[in-house]
Amino acid sequence: MTEHPPAWTYLFCAFGHFAYQTLDAIDGKQARRTSSSSPLGQLFDHGCDSLGSLFIALPIANCLQLGNSFLTLFFLYSIQIPFFLAQWEEYHTHIIRTHIGNFGVTEGQWTVIIVLVASGILPPGTLNTPLASLLPESLGAALIARDWNVPFYMPLMMLSNIATFGVALLNIVQVIRIAKHKMEAFLQLVPLSAMVALAFVWQRTSAFAAHALIGLITLGLLFTYLTSQIIVCGMCHMPYSAFQPVLLPLPFIVANSFASTLFQTKGPLVDEGFVMVAYGVFVGAVYSCFVVGTIQQITSYLQINCFTLKKQAKKQ
Repeated sequence: MTEHPPAWTYLFCAFGHFAYQTLDAIDGKQARRTSSSSPLGQLFDHGCDSLGSLFIALPIANCLQLGNSFLTLFFLYSIQIPFFLAQWEEYHTHIIRTHIGNFGVTEGQWTVIIVLVASGILPPGTLNTPLASLLPESLGAALIARDWNVPFYMPLMMLSNIATFGVALLNIVQVIRIAKHKMEAFLQLVPLSAMVALAFVWQRTSAFAAHALIGLITLGLLFTYLTSQIIVCGMCHMPYSAFQPVLLPLPFIVANSFASTLFQTKGPLVDEGFVMVAYGVFVGAVYSCFVVGTIQQITSYLQINCFTLKKQAKKQ
């Protein structure tokens, strides 16, 4: 994520994202038109959104040349945390909030598309141009004097984060106002909070730096698993557990990376690369089993197919 790929890859990602957001907007209309609306459709809709958040964040991090940095993880969670909180609010209030004022999910997706297209058309590194060089000389000098000469993308990222975290704040306020079991509601945020805190510690290790892509995909799948669970629990009126066994290995993995400091050893107790890959495979397997099992249960109970429509009886 520190080197620029061929320009066409950015344009292809932009096209893919445009197709994704367009299909995401019309799937509900198609389901109603064919009388095939079901909880399974909601799971596919929001579940794919949850998984897609990772593949939105990674190309943008590459566009901005963020590499294995705090900003990459921060940008990933600036998408994922508000998404989880929106599902959490719906779980407790049966209302899903996706915008603040005139800025919402659609505007955010179009911002991503514009950044990808710009990265495919403009010379490499354009979005990293220091802000001072784009402003009148007097303003540029003032920024440099105050050490505010940040890359061009930084103010845009800050504005985007203000909007997304503004929506997240509204989600929390609504749950405080409406939820009947407020203590239970906030306990449900413990798994996500623990994962995010451990992720930022893990990101600072040499193992994560050496295998950043594996680490980010693993964290993305963990988020998707937690979010998919709260979506299913909300649909089925089931309790969402604050105890998530899939997260239990994560603190030990992080501690293993700091073994030389914590336990005065010469290095990690277990090879860090092996641990990262093994945990990534484990998380992928847990998530896959959850998805397959949930689909099988819903289709069996509702007597529907997963990817095809049953023929409707002709009206007499």
